[in-house]
Amino acid sequence: NRMKPSNDPPTQSNLDHHFDVYIHVHNLFATYLNLNCFFVPVSERTVWKPLFYSRDRGHNPSHYESFFGKNLDRYRFNDQNLNLAERSGKTIVGKHRGFCELFTPVTRDGVCQGFVVAGSFVRQPFTEEELIRNWVGLSGRQPGACDSDFLSYARMALQSVVFSPPVLESAKELLGILSLYLSGQPKPWMNDRLERIRKGAISHGLPHFLWMDFTLG
Repeated sequence: NRMKPSNDPPTQSNLDHHFDVYIHVHNLFATYLNLNCFFVPVSERTVWKPLFYSRDRGHNPSHYESFFGKNLDRYRFNDQNLNLAERSGKTIVGKHRGFCELFTPVTRDGVCQGFVVAGSFVRQPFTEEELIRNWVGLSGRQPGACDSDFLSYARMALQSVVFSPPVLESAKELLGILSLYLSGQPKPWMNDRLERIRKGAISHGLPHFLWMDFTLG
């Protein structure tokens, strides 16, 4: 049931199309989404193969979960949502300790070959109460102004990308296109659709990395 390449020799047009689809997806992740994204083989769910990294790839919720010995909770969360994605054949939005992840099945000929997993993001900015509750549940201690661990965690949480409902729907569609691409099924309509996604909710609802970080400083 592993993905098999086509026996047809690639044409220059096909190669150009494959490359253009990849560039569109890469630019959306790098410029707007700023999420870690992995491919997880269906038969090796502990093997997470990186596709894209966020600009702060080492500074994310799982870093703190590992630091405070909460890895088993994360593994259970991942397994639960991978199973849901495989059974439903649809993108699942999972939420763990206040942060959201997307789990999209990669299928070919009706058989699940693996998953695209992307995160973390939030649906709305954290309130002070939510931030404190999540921190206490994670660390087992109260926050303090002199606690460098808490301050680092709070900075990470408050800088998390916020997905409005239209942005979330566009991100789910993007992962659906990426899953088709990874399964060896690129379609002629993908580039046009990816460009419409960029010009729609993504660019209207998320900051442009170069503009925000370099132009504004």
